[in-house]
Amino acid sequence: MRVYVHSVGIRCSLGGGLDSVWRNATAIERAAPSITDAYSPGRPTALYPASYSAPDHSGALEQSAPLLTRTVRMAADAISTFQPDLERAKSRFGPNRIGLLVGTTVSGIPECADGWAVRLRTGDFPQAFRVEIQAPGDPALSLRRDLGIDGITYGISTACTSSGHALVSAARLLRLGLCDAVVAGGVDVLCAFTVTGFQALEASSPLPTLPSSLNRRGINLGEGAAFFLLSREPGELPVHLAGYAATSDAHHISSPDPSGVGAEGAMRDALSRAGLTPGDVDYINLHGTGTRQNDAMEHHAVARVFTDPTRYRASSTKALTGHTLGAASAIEAALCVATLRDNPDGHIPPHHYDGVDDPELSPLPLARPGDALGRQPHVALSNSFAFGGSNLSLVFVRS
Repeated sequence: MRVYVHSVGIRCSLGGGLDSVWRNATAIERAAPSITDAYSPGRPTALYPASYSAPDHSGALEQSAPLLTRTVRMAADAISTFQPDLERAKSRFGPNRIGLLVGTTVSGIPECADGWAVRLRTGDFPQAFRVEIQAPGDPALSLRRDLGIDGITYGISTACTSSGHALVSAARLLRLGLCDAVVAGGVDVLCAFTVTGFQALEASSPLPTLPSSLNRRGINLGEGAAFFLLSREPGELPVHLAGYAATSDAHHISSPDPSGVGAEGAMRDALSRAGLTPGDVDYINLHGTGTRQNDAMEHHAVARVFTDPTRYRASSTKALTGHTLGAASAIEAALCVATLRDNPDGHIPPHHYDGVDDPELSPLPLARPGDALGRQPHVALSNSFAFGGSNLSLVFVRS
């Protein structure tokens, strides 16, 4: 049974909607990040905020109505782009046969922090405050109500693989016959908690990130949302999720296993599940954070699996979107889907960096701005390698 990508909704620094995001992702020039200390006073850093003008909810904590966090509102914005398809699925299968899986790491932490600030200042929490808004499952429950979905619903929080695991879990629900269609993906927004946290880890860069470069200094955080409508029936997008696999390093609470054995296993197992070989892959979307440990591990693992560098191109799109944490896996999966649409020249999202290769990294065929395969891509693999050694690889195939 195939799991078809029926629709994709996306919102990130590259814009909103798959067409707009693809156009900006394949542009020759890279948009500069915002250098700001808005989330970390006195310590400027480079960030990629989403091109999203959220409705003004200032003072929302003081209202009696249920609070919709910025996380929920950004997710709803992404899903709204395929709302007609979702309504048709609900009409055909019934709301109780539609699942909803949401990956996130931040959830409602920004609003929760605001609520505590009010309590420290006044002695009481605001009227609309709920401590539950910071729970990983809260966005899924809020969206369930808004979307009128009554099927299996839950949140997933596995750091940077969260939204990818949502896609995998959705595929399993479809294969088991527990759902007829599933809305799955992830969302995360910028906030002081994550920005200052990555600064404390000395993992973030105050300058534009340079994945794979000798001069790389760390990640740039971003924000965004990407959601898929998956079903057992094909839609307008000629793509299906053919393979997936997850492994766990069990090596360190945050750092990856430097050998890359877990990442290698995820890629090999995902290809095996899809019935494919490394030689079948046209494009690899790297996890590519721009940190020394992650880049080294991933380059070595990819080079061991994909031994023919003339067959494929690879890139990290985090130099375009920033690292969107819980949303990253789904955003990058969406770019893989876009690559596999009608694309006869084989345009690839470029790997933006300064061109100074790190000699300690295994060389990979990184896509340069303007590069194209010269053929229609048919297979794309997306990697997500998260804190704690949570590794995930997804394989998408043009149907």
